[in-house]
Formats: sequence, structure tokens, C-alpha cells
Amino acid sequence: AGSGAMWAANHAHLDVRHSQVAPDGTHPSSRPINIGAFVVTLEGRRAHVEAFLHESGLEDFAVITPATLKTEVNFAQLRAMNKINNSHLVAGEIACTQSHHHVLRQFINDTTLTHAIVFEDDVVPNPNVLRRLQASKGKNGTSSASSSSHVLVSLIEELAATSHTLGWHGLNLGRCYDYCDVDVDLQRVSSASYDGNASPPLRIVHSCRPLCTHAYMMTRDGAEHLLWTKVYRSAEDVRRQEMSRFGNLRYFSVTPRVFDQARAEGGGAGGINEKQGAELPECQPMDDPEAIHENIRRICSASLLRKAGFQ
Repeated sequence: AGSGAMWAANHAHLDVRHSQVAPDGTHPSSRPINIGAFVVTLEGRRAHVEAFLHESGLEDFAVITPATLKTEVNFAQLRAMNKINNSHLVAGEIACTQSHHHVLRQFINDTTLTHAIVFEDDVVPNPNVLRRLQASKGKNGTSSASSSSHVLVSLIEELAATSHTLGWHGLNLGRCYDYCDVDVDLQRVSSASYDGNASPPLRIVHSCRPLCTHAYMMTRDGAEHLLWTKVYRSAEDVRRQEMSRFGNLRYFSVTPRVFDQARAEGGGAGGINEKQGAELPECQPMDDPEAIHENIRRICSASLLRKAGFQ
């Protein structure tokens, strides 16, 4: 696929009960949404990426972009340019940020696109969510590629439309190590509801610490917000959490997460986020509740904690 790959979302099936009329008088469901799909990958992971895109129904829309290698990061040059102010950052974290910024610039440069969905090279669908989506479409839990692709594309279209109704800049589709106890529900995802069997329901939440960047969506405004920062202060996922905390980025999450990571037992899968290691939970394990609650009070915004009723 070439640059500018996109598809137009069909709003006929969307739940727009929370829609608001825009200042220009248009209704959110009447505004066109054109979504570009982008994947950052190491060459050794390209086969996995191509298989994922085929099974997800995105192969005709996606732009596959080589990831920046950690060996390409020049610390001396970055320090000389005053672009690093955190001595704890490692080359892999900076390379990951540069990779994501590269695809976000591709997105911004294509003025026909309204949204981007971005994946890293170790992404896989969450099998539990995929089965739920298939069941909601009357697929009876089948796992065929055609069934998977149809339901995932429909879900992505529905989620993109909620940027109009909820006003988000970014939507994390594969969060990890989040403080799920302080999630604030914003909207239920209609395409994943069926017969009352979805427990918990798929929903969009405002959360405190939505880490991981293997699957997310961005609006043009969101991408521009991320690209404004020229100094590497923290890893890309931590930076988004910090921007969200201080109100510079409206960054929400989908839970249960729609996409997981293909992780090998005991270590990484060789993807661009290899430092993260083995299986990453969606929610922070509560192995030390007192310490975790202290950290929640330290890094979560006061307004979010109030809405969540956190004491």
C-alpha cells in the first residue's frame, strides 16, 4: 500500500445518542471520517505484521513503516542539541518515540485523513474481545479471517466516530499497567454488546495511566499535540500519560483492551518495545495496595480522582 491509505467510515450503524451539534451546525454523524492505518516494524517482524493486517482486514489500507533502530540513536548529538533532559532514558525508548513520531508526521502530511490507527509490530487482537465482536455480529464465535476482519474494521470505525462525541485526541486500544480502579466510564461501545453476555461491557474510559503504545488511535489535533514536544523527557507512553494529566492531551482508553501483544514467555518478542519484556497486564496488579494507592494520588489528576470517587 502507498502513502495515504485510508477508508471512509460508514456511520449508518453508529450509536449517536450522545452526539452534539458542532459550531458549524453539522451533526457528528454527518462529518466524514477517513482513517489511515500505520504500522511501525522491525524488518524481522514484517511477516507477523503482514499476517496481522490480513487477518484484521487492514492490508489494503495500511502503510508499513520501518522502525527507527536503537543503534541509530545518537546520544551525543541529541545532548548537544539539548533534546534530552532525562539521564534514565535508554536508546530503545528514544527509538520507539522517533518511530511513532515518524508515522504521525505521515498522518499529518496526508490532509485527506481525519484519524490514524497506529500499531507496533508485536500487535495481536485480544481473543476475548474478538470472540465478543464476532458473537455480536451473529458469527457464533467463528474465527475465520473474513469474520475477524469485518468486525475489527467496524469497531475501529465506531471508535473513531466517538472522537466527535467525546472530544478525545487519542484513544489507547491496548493499554497496560493502568490504574483501572480509578477508571471513569464515558461511553459503552455498542458493536460489542450482545445478549447481556458481555461482562464487563466494552467501553471507553478516562483512565489515569494508560501505558503501552502497540495500538492506539489519534485525531489530527492529537498527533499535532504529540509532535509539538521536541525534547525527550520520558518514554512515549509515559509522556502521553503526563500530557493527559495536565490537560494537554485528551487521551482515553478502551477496556477491555482490543489489542494485546505477541509476547514470548520469559521475554520480549523482538518487537520495537523489546525492553518491556513478557506479558503485560492491562491493569496494574494490586500486590502492594498501600503503595499503589499512594502512587495513584501522586500521578493521577485530582479531577479524575474526584470523578472516580477515589478516597
